[in-house]
Amino acid sequence: MESQLTRVALGLSAMAMAFTVGTATPTWAASFNLSGDQLVEAIKLGESKYDQDKTAFRWNYIKNLGYGYPQILLRTEYLAVADYVRRSEFQRKFGSQKIHELTDERVESARREVDGHLQFLVTVYGPSEDFMNDYDFHLELKDELILPSSIDKPVVAGHSGFRGKLSYAATIIIDFPTDGLTGNEKVTLILDPPDGLGPSGSRDSSFKALFDLSTVK
Repeated sequence: MESQLTRVALGLSAMAMAFTVGTATPTWAASFNLSGDQLVEAIKLGESKYDQDKTAFRWNYIKNLGYGYPQILLRTEYLAVADYVRRSEFQRKFGSQKIHELTDERVESARREVDGHLQFLVTVYGPSEDFMNDYDFHLELKDELILPSSIDKPVVAGHSGFRGKLSYAATIIIDFPTDGLTGNEKVTLILDPPDGLGPSGSRDSSFKALFDLSTVK
């Protein structure tokens, strides 16, 4: 018998196809606009892995530069949908949302959080509530630097649980345009920190994280 999630997935397939007319992105590359089949696959993945730890589930999309250094999550439409379904299904089975229904609208809302962008969620650490305001971000593709289309920073950083220069933590959402990208490129996210918060405390060094888009969906 068809599961509710599978019915939702099939119902969304036609909707998702509208986002992929004229594209030919391989299914093993990063998908900026999900096809109907990819949407169904993402929903089924979330359903089957509902009890998996979130870090393990997102492992292929994560870069952790080490203690006190930025933690970076590459968030594609595929991951956004699969991760939402995973969390929703866990809550339906074990949490407080046992009557929570997975609907077309909720899955589509998860997809729209990325909405065709190359999105990064970056958690950074610093000494004050507003330290993150001095961070800048670029994406390096070969010899080209791509500017973000949007940056969403919290108004105030939260307490990190550490002390000193790592007392506060903030998660920043950075969206980059995907015009001209196929999803098979290697790109480098460049984080330009404020003075004194670069690698090893250096004043003029940037954090760099390489992502091979051909290895994620």
